[in-house]
Amino acid sequence: MELEKLTEHFYYTRPIADIDQPILGAVLGNNLCVMVDGGVSPDMAREFKALLRSATGRKPDFCVVTHWHWDHTFGLAGVGCPIIGQKNLQKHLKRLAADRYDRTSLLKRVAEKKEISFCADNILKVYGEAGENVQIAPAGLLYDNELLLDLGGVNVVLHHFPSDHSDDATSIFIKEDRVLLLGDAMCEEFYADKPFHTPEAVLAQFDYIDSLGDIDWYLLSHAAPQNNHHFALTYEVLRVAAEGYRQGYTEKTMLGDYIKENLDVGTPDDYEQTAEFFYNGQFGTRYDL
Repeated sequence: MELEKLTEHFYYTRPIADIDQPILGAVLGNNLCVMVDGGVSPDMAREFKALLRSATGRKPDFCVVTHWHWDHTFGLAGVGCPIIGQKNLQKHLKRLAADRYDRTSLLKRVAEKKEISFCADNILKVYGEAGENVQIAPAGLLYDNELLLDLGGVNVVLHHFPSDHSDDATSIFIKEDRVLLLGDAMCEEFYADKPFHTPEAVLAQFDYIDSLGDIDWYLLSHAAPQNNHHFALTYEVLRVAAEGYRQGYTEKTMLGDYIKENLDVGTPDDYEQTAEFFYNGQFGTRYDL
């Protein structure tokens, strides 16, 4: 893991795909430092803190969680500071703390539609067959819709970001640096019979993003930082698909054709998969976690 400086106030480490480790970040103000997410294990969180201390002489005063999924929360026991999250985060952390993480227990939950295979496989990679030493730290500070953090010379807006991916998604907007961290909130819902997007959530996402004005950098948890151009290349397909769906193009082929006719970025594979996710939104049933 290596620490990189993106802007004046923001440092981060790149994701590690082999274990589904997301970006970890830190926003540094004159008075306070805020860490972003805990990662897959307390050791990862502690390694990030050591890198931050070495590079800046600072340690986090708070840790903001973008959402409850294991790869963002299993490291929270190692952050060593109060944890902030959207109010729905706490119910998920309590449920995670009550579960067992040995192979038998994980596979049982996958069969019962309480977990997905991708997450179970990666948890076993990190914690072994016995699933020992999983620690779930609770959040200490919860907000509802929006929270402003004044770190001293830099202001950070936490927003309950509309998302199919999780009901506790928090976006993090660093005002002075024009950096927007979105976690995994732009992703489809995976904890369902069929992965899906809904036009309501996606259009609300873009309404909020547009309301922020100019953004220099977007950070998604499992990708490199993206500038405006790159973000549009990657995600404009969602906006166009949601608009087409709203206009009545609800069948997969029709919606795929609509996307192709109204978008000059992306690839046909992107169009087809995105159309399928919106089509699934009509029928997809979320797991009863």
